[in-house]
Amino acid sequence: MGTLKTDSLAHSNQPLYQQLATVFRRKIESGEWAAGMRLPSLDALCAELGCGRVTVRSALAGLEADGLISRARGQGTFVRERKQPGFSHINLVYTWRDLVEFGRHSELEAVTDTSAVPLELPAWCSTEGIVAERYQRMERIYLRQGVRVCFSLVYIASDIYERYADRFQHSAIATAVGETPELAIGQALQKVMISSAGDDTASHLHIPVGSPIAEVIRRVYAPDHRLIYWSRVHFPGQYVHMDFDLLHPRTNDSAPQA
Repeated sequence: MGTLKTDSLAHSNQPLYQQLATVFRRKIESGEWAAGMRLPSLDALCAELGCGRVTVRSALAGLEADGLISRARGQGTFVRERKQPGFSHINLVYTWRDLVEFGRHSELEAVTDTSAVPLELPAWCSTEGIVAERYQRMERIYLRQGVRVCFSLVYIASDIYERYADRFQHSAIATAVGETPELAIGQALQKVMISSAGDDTASHLHIPVGSPIAEVIRRVYAPDHRLIYWSRVHFPGQYVHMDFDLLHPRTNDSAPQA
């Protein structure tokens, strides 16, 4: 492993041990630390990195929790074989029906739920229509075959959430909206951008900070133009494909959609 001192790490709000964990993940993903390889000892890593044992140990603990390395008593720490997902990529959805369907085939992991808060959007993000007084704020991780394929921040109008709370707790949010006949939808909009993973997204998706991601903003309005659903969804770049036939209408293919 090449010399790497802590003052050469990217400036970040992340704790140093998380930055080190990102460096270690990149070495595993690039093959520099190949499957089955025995890692340098804790003391050797500390000397190489120029930081303390607690910091390095915490970074390695994060990799172990993610299943990237394993420790064998009396033998050392080894890079584990990585199980490849049964899909190579995910096509971003381009219809409301496909978005509702995506949620039916994804595993759900709740991160946070906050009740009755005002809509707080990023400074660069504007919205049209009528904004509700209060929203339920939810963070969710969605998985396919155990692989984290997206991390979402969702606001759903509080009055709607309170009426159908059980559905929103146990289903993908867009799926719950789409499968509730009483909820009339007047407009559903989507914007796709290319961005990079910040600290929070990197932590939830188990990817390095700065990794390429697809950032998707979705807005759903009731027929009276009230904003009932807003979401920001981050997908790891390595799984996202957007395929277009410029001469013929687009048709569904066999790849999973998101």
